[in-house]
Amino acid sequence: MSSRINTATRVYHVLQDAVNQHTNQATAQVWTKVFGIDEPDETRRNFEISRCLNQLYGEIDVLERLMNETDFSQPLYLPYLNKARSAIVPHGITAGWNSYNTHLSPDTLLSLRFCIEILSEEELEIDQNEIQEIQELVKTLDKLLEESKLPIPLKRIIENHIIKIREALYSYPIIGAKALSEVVKSAYGEVIENQEVFAAAKNTEPVKVLSKVWQKVKDIADGAKTANEGVSAGIDLVDKGVKLIGFVERILSST
Repeated sequence: MSSRINTATRVYHVLQDAVNQHTNQATAQVWTKVFGIDEPDETRRNFEISRCLNQLYGEIDVLERLMNETDFSQPLYLPYLNKARSAIVPHGITAGWNSYNTHLSPDTLLSLRFCIEILSEEELEIDQNEIQEIQELVKTLDKLLEESKLPIPLKRIIENHIIKIREALYSYPIIGAKALSEVVKSAYGEVIENQEVFAAAKNTEPVKVLSKVWQKVKDIADGAKTANEGVSAGIDLVDKGVKLIGFVERILSST
């Protein structure tokens, strides 16, 4: 199969992973594994599953629009996209996976593979080792934050950064590099609004590790260069986000 990365690639790999899960478990357990959600609280975990499923549903909508712009007739792909939609309803996560996985039949996955070949490449794949490095840095930051005596307002900001970074990592396999651009913009705004608070704590371990995390996110964003400049408008946001990250880092490390 083609190694090109586009909307169809992401949808296919997520659904293929779901198909490979055992049917004798709750749908929520399946999506927790597929999306790699690390959240011990069940309610929060279910909220995150629903967020990811909503993004996946939206990505299928994007895929349909892109295919509609090709010369291929809808019967070759639309019925199968609709079957995929039927497998990812958020309100069904408490039911058994065997109630939904039948929608992801071999012909549905085969249709997605054809879509991968038809659509242009959007971006380059990010090395999973890079993502794992961010995950480890976030775990370190989380532990440091628990043990720190930072002002409560700053701790809450950093906690929010941790949540958003984790969400971006969950979202990357679903929506691609734009997940990174969105978290970059969010972090930029929060740091700029709280420059004085960060400056006062710039020499503390949590802030130092936070700076390392954002540097790594920048490196990943640098690696997600578009392979076709005319295909993905979202990549332009990543490029802008990288510039914003540099500005944020100067605040975090300023003397």
